[in-house]
Amino acid sequence: MSSTDAGGKKAIRHVLLVEDDVNDALLTTRYLERWRQPISVEVLSTLGEANSFLQSLSQARPPALILLDHMLPGGSSIELVKAIREHPTLQTVPVVVLTGNSDGQIVQRAREAGANSCVLKPIDPEDYERTVSAIAEFWIGANLVVRPEDRATVV
Repeated sequence: MSSTDAGGKKAIRHVLLVEDDVNDALLTTRYLERWRQPISVEVLSTLGEANSFLQSLSQARPPALILLDHMLPGGSSIELVKAIREHPTLQTVPVVVLTGNSDGQIVQRAREAGANSCVLKPIDPEDYERTVSAIAEFWIGANLVVRPEDRATVV
């Protein structure tokens, strides 16, 4: 997969952020947009919005990364992670759960549901920016993903 488009420009990577806290959503979006590659961020704030997104998602443009706040209005991100992993277009998209709670059970449940990672949200804005940048660097910059359309058909 190339990070440039047909015209040689850096391709814009799309990130889905599901975050109900307006300040966290603004900071996360700002920090992602400062990253070294062009990124557009779509912010959803509820489980209902996220489920509607899943139902309307076409195969044409899945996000390069999905970031989910653990606690959302109407429940936790665990059921959403399961729904993402069942969606044929999103099965290989990296999913990172962000949480303000260091409880090991949250991490275990997120991983069992199919999340690639569970990250503790730092309180300090500079630490938070470094964390968001590191997430983007690894999951968008360095991580290689086999998309369904890239898989060879075995006969």
